[in-house]
Amino acid sequence: MPVNPELVITKGLHLAGTQLNLDEPVHGRISVVTNVCVQGLRKKVKVIITPQLIDIIGRSKYLQAMPLRFGKTTGMGKININLYPSGFSKGSSMVLIDTGDVRYLYASLLGLDQRRSTAEGPRIPKADILVLRHANIDFHSKNLSAVRAANEVMPAIEQSLSAYKCALVLPSLVPDAVELALALKAKGVRVLLHKSILHFSQRLGVPGFQAVKQPPGKRIKPAVVLWPYSLSGSQLLREYNGPRFCQPGNNGDVEIPFSGMIDPWRLMKLVRMSHAKQVLVFGNISKKAQTMLNRAGLSFSIFYNPDQLTMPL
Repeated sequence: MPVNPELVITKGLHLAGTQLNLDEPVHGRISVVTNVCVQGLRKKVKVIITPQLIDIIGRSKYLQAMPLRFGKTTGMGKININLYPSGFSKGSSMVLIDTGDVRYLYASLLGLDQRRSTAEGPRIPKADILVLRHANIDFHSKNLSAVRAANEVMPAIEQSLSAYKCALVLPSLVPDAVELALALKAKGVRVLLHKSILHFSQRLGVPGFQAVKQPPGKRIKPAVVLWPYSLSGSQLLREYNGPRFCQPGNNGDVEIPFSGMIDPWRLMKLVRMSHAKQVLVFGNISKKAQTMLNRAGLSFSIFYNPDQLTMPL
């Protein structure tokens, strides 16, 4: 599936003619890992990764890690690779790929707020083409979209808590799960997380949550339970008869109007700072963001490949 003369989707986002993959560890290639959300790091794969991320993710006997510090350059054939802090969490990075003809800036899970608690402030290098995936996520400040979604569904959640002692929320993706958990907790309700979501939140340094220790159908003390949508057919849910809260596009009883779309203001800030003339988006982008890109006279393309380019729980 061609995306650009050099950027293609074959077993992940791949730079054709090289061994380079972006956030999709594949045997036989070298993958740049930019954040803690990346799956498949327990397989026998080679990765370029910051030393800080290695400390967070942990080492394994299979992972062949090639540490690359911010500000340093590594070569791969005719291309040069640099990592820059993304501001998302400690050790998370953006990737600048210089082929000699084109400079790509790949960004996933950005936090462009300069007031962040991380010591690494985002520095945006110049690029010809900006490549984005899930660029709106920021766990260290309020996600207003998640807050608005929580406000909208709170009456239905309170009814479910009263009738069933549980409100079962089935988020699709890891970042969305944590964002929704934070927004719901701020509403004053008790929130419990499936172990996979809890493990992820702990790796991000998001405190204050507990794991689900009983099947949602056997709750004694009322609680909102966040459970992966990919496990919604689990037998552990068979005794739960209450409504299921799902994000748009998934089958549920109540829709939570929240999805990890790229935030238009953060997108335009990144475009301005990188001086990019073309934007490639993998995933969702709002109509407002598309309008802003059009008004700025920028060429942009949107690609959907959920089998390869989402982060399932």
